[in-house]
Order: sequence, then C-alpha cells, then structure tokens
Amino acid sequence: IPGLLVITVDMRYFVGPTERYQPWIDGGMFSMSLLLALHSRGLSSVALNWSVLNRDEQALRKQHKIPNHDRIIMMIGFGYSDNRVMVPRSIRNADEEFVRYITDVD
Repeated sequence: IPGLLVITVDMRYFVGPTERYQPWIDGGMFSMSLLLALHSRGLSSVALNWSVLNRDEQALRKQHKIPNHDRIIMMIGFGYSDNRVMVPRSIRNADEEFVRYITDVD
C-alpha cells in the first residue's frame, strides 16, 4: 500500500454523554466520502479497521505526533492498482429488495 491515511476525530468537539458515539458516526461518514473521492480520482483504496492494543495505539501516536485529544477511528490504504490484479465484486440486490417506496402520504 503506497499511501496510508489515519482518520482521527477531535474529541474536544464532543462534550456530553449523548454524543458518546458521535465521533465514530462522523468519522465513518467522513471516511465513506473520502473512499468515494479517492475512487473518483482513479485511486484504489481499502478501509482498515483500527482494533489494536493500547500499546500499539500509543506507539502510533508517538511516532506520528497524534495528540491525545484526537481519537483514531480507522485507516485507509490507497494507491494506483495494478491492472493485472483481480478485484472481487459483490452481486448487487435490486433496490426493491431492501427499499420500500411509500406513495400514499396524507
């Protein structure tokens, strides 16, 4: 992977207990948009889960000077793919299988 992005969220913006999951929601939505943007620029990318031991997180923080108020959400690997590489593709279900359109609205 030639490029690696570390996605973080500044926890100082989330102050109350009702926002305890908001950093992961916001970080996930940002990451989804970033993955789509990379794809639109012709780059391949992979979302990488960040489930590590505390010592590993502290090592990354120290090495890259990530402040304590930033929570690491995930990583994204990216680069130009080799055209010879086979990429798996999922069969897509029709919208009607999981979306219900309501047309009778009062």
